[in-house]
Amino acid sequence: MIFFLSSRATAASGVGDVVFLTNEEYLPVLKEAIRAARIGIYIEMYLIRPGIGDHHPVDGILSELSAARKRGVQVRVILDRHFEKDNRKAAERLKAGGVWDVLFDDPETINHTKLVMIDDEVLILGSQNWTLSALAASNESAIYVRNRDVVLELKDKIKRAAAPARTQSDADAK
Repeated sequence: MIFFLSSRATAASGVGDVVFLTNEEYLPVLKEAIRAARIGIYIEMYLIRPGIGDHHPVDGILSELSAARKRGVQVRVILDRHFEKDNRKAAERLKAGGVWDVLFDDPETINHTKLVMIDDEVLILGSQNWTLSALAASNESAIYVRNRDVVLELKDKIKRAAAPARTQSDADAK
C-alpha cells in the first residue's frame, strides 16, 4: 500500500510496490516516509550539504531525522569521506538533534550510494545527494520500493560488503 505518493508518481507496470519518483516527488515522499518510520531508518549518502534553517530542503530532512529519533526510531547514517567538510557539518547537525549513530566509510572507499531504508520495508534509492542543487534544480531520479524481502536482501548485502570499512565519526575527528 503506497499511501502518500502524489498522483503524478507512477507504479512500475504490474508491480504495486515499486514507484518511480520524479524530482518534485522525491523530497515530499522522503519526508513522509521518515515521518511514518516506527522502528528504524538506515541511510547511506554520498553527500549531505546542510543549509541554514528549516526552509532549506536539506535542513528539513535533517530535522525530520531528528524528530524520528526523538520518537524512539533508531537512525543510522553512513557518509562518504570525500566531501568531508559538508558531511561532517551534517553529522554535527544530526548529533545535535539526537542522531548519534553517524558513521563514515573508510578513506579508501568511495561510497556513492544514495539510499534510505525504513522499518525494513521501504527503500528509497536514487541519484539524489542531499544538496540544494540535487533537491531543487538538478534532473535526478529515484525509486520507492515497499517490499520487505527486497529491503532485507539489500540490507544483508550491504552488511556483508561494507561492515569492516565503517568507522565512528567521533573517533575520526580525534
